Amino acid sequence: MPRAISNKDIDPIIESVFTINLDGTIKSLIVNTDLGKEFRDQATKLLSQSKWNPVLEKGVPVESKAAFYFKFKPGGEYVKNYSRVDVTSEPIGGMTALRDYVMKNFNPNSTGEDGNVVVQFVVEKMDN
Repeated sequence: MPRAISNKDIDPIIESVFTINLDGTIKSLIVNTDLGKEFRDQATKLLSQSKWNPVLEKGVPVESKAAFYFKFKPGGEYVKNYSRVDVTSEPIGGMTALRDYVMKNFNPNSTGEDGNVVVQFVVEKMDN
């Protein structure tokens, strides 16, 4: 632990999101925490060295996305079995479909004087 966890740490969590390759290694690792750079760097180092069981589709490994969370109590004890239900939102058809839609419908004459475009959207729960 780079430093002691204290009551001043409001939400001592390290969040990580990454992709698991076919061979169980990870890529595209993003680590976030309010605990500081030292915790982020240590988590990044450890997760980068880890190996995972890839998702199997019909018995064949496929690339998949994953999220992993470390939660600590004041004093530094790791909260075992901590889980967080987060589902990564994604446009229908994926990011490629969204990019294709934006490029097809983008009107360069509709930008502001500085050439910037502001995009805003709302993510809602879908009923399946």
